[in-house]
Amino acid sequence: MRPTLRLLTTVVAGSMLATLALTGCGSDSTDASAPADAAVTINGLTVRTDAEAAKTLPDQYKKSIRIVTSAPYPPFEYFDAEQKLIGLDIDLGNAIAATLGTRAEWTSVDYNAVIPALQAGKHDMVLASIGDTPEREKVLDFVNYSKQGQILLVAKGNPEKINDIRDMCGRTLSVEGGNVNDGYFKDLDTYCAGQNKPKMTVKELPKTSDALLALKSGQAAAVYLGVATAADLKTKAEGAAYDIVTPADRPFGYLPRWVGAGIPKNAPELRDAVAAALKKLLADGTIKALYAKYGQERILVDTIEINKIVDEPLFS
Repeated sequence: MRPTLRLLTTVVAGSMLATLALTGCGSDSTDASAPADAAVTINGLTVRTDAEAAKTLPDQYKKSIRIVTSAPYPPFEYFDAEQKLIGLDIDLGNAIAATLGTRAEWTSVDYNAVIPALQAGKHDMVLASIGDTPEREKVLDFVNYSKQGQILLVAKGNPEKINDIRDMCGRTLSVEGGNVNDGYFKDLDTYCAGQNKPKMTVKELPKTSDALLALKSGQAAAVYLGVATAADLKTKAEGAAYDIVTPADRPFGYLPRWVGAGIPKNAPELRDAVAAALKKLLADGTIKALYAKYGQERILVDTIEINKIVDEPLFS
């Protein structure tokens, strides 16, 4: 899940970066007409139109569903060397469209422009690793299929024996700017004071790479970052230098949020059709297989929810 997205209520403030027809990763693609019972290939997986789910899709979306995203945010949405939009959200959106017998028409905009673009009627749905919050639910319905929180990343072997965020009392935590939760960290300060320990020092840095460098150079004892970002890092060679700390009672990390497809409040029929498609893709194992391709199995859930808010305290 991304750092904070400001909920703007004006029209689009950023320029569109790219508009693309429905595609899978690599050379995979889908048939643009998506006839009933069609089989398409998305990142090596076969996805078929589901007749029952397709019946729930309103006629205005039979030609295409206009999906807005915000690249780059790997592994969810980013551009390959040929500036083709790829990633986990792209695969999932293409699979949703194929299941419903239609196609996905993709547009990438600045992240802060996503919700205003939907409000302006330029797009039908957002897939951008966007968290479900009460503020966003004022203008969007969410069909949720994932849960993501924050975790601690430590040096390989965990030399400082940090097993929980409460172990950060008196230590320095490096954090990417925009990912700082002041209320959450103040709760930790209160806990540390109650234990007669010094409070945690927060080192806010511009980018994730800067936060990782602070850990690597010994300026921080741990990095606080999204569980999906950490999982993606661990799929890469540089990930071998770090260990992920996730307490057993927090499988989705600290302060988890449901993540899903955001759909304007005035399109409940599209919301229900997308929910039907996601339930089909969850039941037949397609979602699990797609997430496994990107090393993101840990953020998956076993149910599809609509407008699900997580209210979890700092400590159980």
